[in-house]
Amino acid sequence: MDTLNRSNSALESGLGVVEQLDALCKPFLKYIGATNLIYANFNKFGEQLDVSSHEGWLKYYFENRQQLDISIVEHMWLAEEGKINYWLWPKPTGSKEDVFSALDSHNLCNGLSVFKKEKDTLSIWAFSTEQENTGIINEYINNLDLISDFTKFFSAAGKSILDGCLYTKMVSSEIKRLKELYDPSDWEIPNLSEHDFLNQ
Repeated sequence: MDTLNRSNSALESGLGVVEQLDALCKPFLKYIGATNLIYANFNKFGEQLDVSSHEGWLKYYFENRQQLDISIVEHMWLAEEGKINYWLWPKPTGSKEDVFSALDSHNLCNGLSVFKKEKDTLSIWAFSTEQENTGIINEYINNLDLISDFTKFFSAAGKSILDGCLYTKMVSSEIKRLKELYDPSDWEIPNLSEHDFLNQ
C-alpha cells in the first residue's frame, strides 16, 4: 500500500471511531471541563496512529500532517520510560506550520498533553477546550492524578476501538528521532504496513 492510500485508509478508520471515542471520553472530559481528546501512538517501526473525538481536526490533520511542525514529539521520545509526563500547550505563533495555531483555528485551545514513553512506543493524550475556557488550566493541575488514571482507563477500555484503526508512516521529523534512538537494523523490518503494535 503506498503512502497516500495508507494515509487515506488511516483517516477513514479514524473517522469511523469518532463517535465511539467521544462516548468513551465524554464523561471524563466533562468532569475536568475539557471538550476534546486527541490520541496518538508512535512506535519504533516508523508508524503512528492518530484518532480524535473531533472529526474536523482529524480531517485537517491528515490533509496537512506533512506541513505541520510537530517537532515536540522528538523531545517526547527522550522521556523516562514508563513515566507519565504533562505538558501545557504554548501560545499559538500564527504560523501556518505551527500545529498549535492549527488547533487554535479549530477552537481546540488551552491544551494539556499527557505522554508516556514505553520500551518501543510513545503514547500521547491531548486534552483541549474552547478558547475562552482559560480556567481549565487550574482544573488540569488539580486533577493530574485523575488524568493519569484516565490514560490507563483509555488504554484498556479503548483497545477494542483502536484495534480497528490503521497506522500510517511517520513524518520525517519523528523518523529522524527514531533513528537516533534505535538501532537501524532493528528499525528496518519487513512488511512494515502489516505491523500492528496494539495487537501484539
